[in-house]
Parts: sequence; C-alpha cells; structure tokens
Amino acid sequence: MPLIRSTCASNGKQTAMDEVGTVPDKTGGSIHEANGCLIVPVEGTLDEDGLERLGAEILRRLEKTPVRGVMINVSGVALLSSHGFSVLKHAARAVGMMGRPAVFVGFQAGVVSALVDLDVDTGGILAVGTMEEAFALLEIRAVRH
Repeated sequence: MPLIRSTCASNGKQTAMDEVGTVPDKTGGSIHEANGCLIVPVEGTLDEDGLERLGAEILRRLEKTPVRGVMINVSGVALLSSHGFSVLKHAARAVGMMGRPAVFVGFQAGVVSALVDLDVDTGGILAVGTMEEAFALLEIRAVRH
C-alpha cells in the first residue's frame, strides 16, 4: 500500500501514513452560515465514516438553509487518504446535485502533492486558496444563475 507523505505547516515535520489514514475534524456543530454560504470546516481527526457522516450533515443543512453555495475548508487537513478525498469529492458532487456549488478551500501543498503522486482523480472539483477567493467565486456563480 503506497504511503502518503505530508509536511505539517506548523512544525515542518514530515509525516507518512497509509491510504487508510484519517483527516482532521472538529465538525460536530461547527458547520455554520456566513454571507449566504455554508461553511464546513474540516479539522482534527476524522475517519472515512466520519467523513460520510459529515457529507450527510451537509445535505441535511442544505435542505433547511437557503444558501448560495458550500465551502469545504480543508486548510486544517495535513493528511488525507485517497479514499478520504473520494468521500469529500462525493459530498461536493451531492451538493451540486442539490443545485448549489461546492468549493474546497485551502488544500495544503503536501496533501495536493500526495494526491497527485497517487494519481487520484481530482477532476470536477472547484478549489481555491482562501476563504475570500471562495466567497468571490460563489458570488460570481450566484450572479450568473
């Protein structure tokens, strides 16, 4: 099984994990709305089951809250397995099927490098570097529709 290597932004240490690894989380109750957008922070440790629960929670929130889009903030994610990315990508596609765009915010360079090295299909996602860019992108998309 290939290893994913990532360098932590805060301490510069390199970490390796297998593809069954985890991604950060503290999503319990921290999904919130700002400027007409649903903000989904992904921080701490979240396994694939947790990611699937997160995806379901996003859809539940979309049913209740009229927003122009969803921002999945992954800037706190230092390690992400290919399967974990697939689950997040699936959640973003589901958001799109509900008529709203989903944009990933803040992928760390180590995560991006690992996903590319593993030849993970990253096509079909919207990704930006900052929350400001995400708000601007969703504003432009809302005006066009």
